[in-house]
Amino acid sequence: MIYGKALGTGSEVQSSSQLTLPDAYNIHSAYGLQPWDRKFVFNTFLVYQPSFFKGQHGLLGRIAGGWSFAPIVTLGSGLPLSVQPTDAFANETYAGGQSFGEGEGNDFAALQNAVQICPTNFGSSRHNNPTLSDPQNAGLEFGSNLYGPSMFQHADQAYFCFRNPILGIDGSNGRGAGILRGMPLWNVDFSVKKNIRVTERVSVEFSTIFSNPFNHNQLSDPYLILAHSHDWGGLGGL
Repeated sequence: MIYGKALGTGSEVQSSSQLTLPDAYNIHSAYGLQPWDRKFVFNTFLVYQPSFFKGQHGLLGRIAGGWSFAPIVTLGSGLPLSVQPTDAFANETYAGGQSFGEGEGNDFAALQNAVQICPTNFGSSRHNNPTLSDPQNAGLEFGSNLYGPSMFQHADQAYFCFRNPILGIDGSNGRGAGILRGMPLWNVDFSVKKNIRVTERVSVEFSTIFSNPFNHNQLSDPYLILAHSHDWGGLGGL
């Protein structure tokens, strides 16, 4: 089990010129979580070797003995997830853009997040059948994300819990890489080995590795952009 916390002013190295701070005169304005900040990571590797027919005596011993089974389990909490505001000039979002004082939004990105106005914690669970809490909100183009899977059970309810920051009023709202948490992950791999003793000094070993034997699909986190309500909360590809 590993617990960690990664804090910083950006996700790029200092030599990069394509990531700017919301306030270049105050580097703490965007200080917060880094994109790779995964709070909890758990890895375990187990090996099980049955004790019966361990000596592999006789034909039955060579067939039933010498087996070993080894599962590998990986668990991890979600990564920081940004809720990106709408660019006031282009009606799009480039993580802030020039509407919040950085470089122009087409070629540069900044660590600007929307403002959360609801105290509710939406969690980070998969919902295969998302719905609208208010059917009248369908006019905001909550369409394709309603086919699921989605990070939110009620996409419109989560959408209206965020707004664009107001320049000169909200001040710094960078908070690093995100204000929500993405989807947790888990994966299991499995290894099977068979040792066949030929003589006292010579043996042969066969090994087979099963990658993701449970066929668990790990969908990517959604892109939460206030300008794009049609795919709000929709989980992406593998």
